[in-house]
Amino acid sequence: MPQLLWSAGGVNFVDDFKILQLGSYNGIISLDWLEKHNPMVTHWEQGWLSIPYQGETVILHGDEATFHTTALLELQLMKEAAVVPKLPVPVEIR
Repeated sequence: MPQLLWSAGGVNFVDDFKILQLGSYNGIISLDWLEKHNPMVTHWEQGWLSIPYQGETVILHGDEATFHTTALLELQLMKEAAVVPKLPVPVEIR
């Protein structure tokens, strides 16, 4: 899906997306997206990420009420046309 408009924390972004069968995930932010919005500051305990965006600094944050019990971070280095084995999702995070 080229140039898909999506939002997080009230901030609109436009990025290319690939459609994947993610099961319980709504989406995955890739390393190229993180690199594009560098340098960033992350506060893991409070669940927020500060990034430069369109000449400003914006803060994206998770739902504070559920962050500690439902947040999951999974990073996978994926290369174009690479075969990536499907890994099982643990029952407790489905």
